[in-house]
Amino acid sequence: MKHNPTNSILYLVSACLVATLGGMLFGYDTGVINGSLQFVEQRFQLSPEMKGFAASSALLACIPGAILAGLFGDWLGRRKT
Repeated sequence: MKHNPTNSILYLVSACLVATLGGMLFGYDTGVINGSLQFVEQRFQLSPEMKGFAASSALLACIPGAILAGLFGDWLGRRKT
């Protein structure tokens, strides 16, 4: 199989764009929860502790997601040496 530098650069740029979009979506989601938190607080009469838990619950869900994504990436792409 021949090595084509153009395909390698295209693959690298595509991977970087996907990673960048993932980071942007994560930041957007974190910002959106702040805007909706006022309405949730009024509707459910949340205490400051519950308001903090509601805001951080999305970040807490990232912990198992990051672990599973790392394991899946190792299983799919890494070769044992």
